[in-house]
Amino acid sequence: VQWTFSEYLIQNLAQTFPSFCDQELLTSRQGRSQIKVGFYSNAQYFTRDLLLNIRLLGENIAVEIDRAAQMNIELSSLTSMANRRTIFNLKKLGVLEIFDSEILSDFEVWHTVNNRSHILLKAACVIAIDDIAGKLRLGDFERLSAWQLDLLFGNINQVDKLF
Repeated sequence: VQWTFSEYLIQNLAQTFPSFCDQELLTSRQGRSQIKVGFYSNAQYFTRDLLLNIRLLGENIAVEIDRAAQMNIELSSLTSMANRRTIFNLKKLGVLEIFDSEILSDFEVWHTVNNRSHILLKAACVIAIDDIAGKLRLGDFERLSAWQLDLLFGNINQVDKLF
């Protein structure tokens, strides 16, 4: 398996430092099975900030390459940076629809949500962003990549004022 630098860094940060390993235990509705789900948000935010602020290093010298190409190469795997703000904005924009009343009630108290509903919402957000990025493709040309959409939806403030 060939990893990008970002994947390698995220994996190693998560394995080495507990604060970068934000895994949750997901239990099925029947309570019969459990799996660990890791979004590694902290490691991904760190890696994203690192890559956005430094140049890639080549063979002992800094390699000058197109900035957009660098970000596509190195951040293409960072599609699960989805945070609570991103989920909130996607819900407000009507991209994510939530029908489960339990999840809706959890959604109103974000700071306390850290359970199955939260994990499922983050997963739905990741899928939605990947889907939007796919629909924005024009042949081989990527108009907005998944990581750029993560940044966009995560940084929009006051979505209500857009409409």
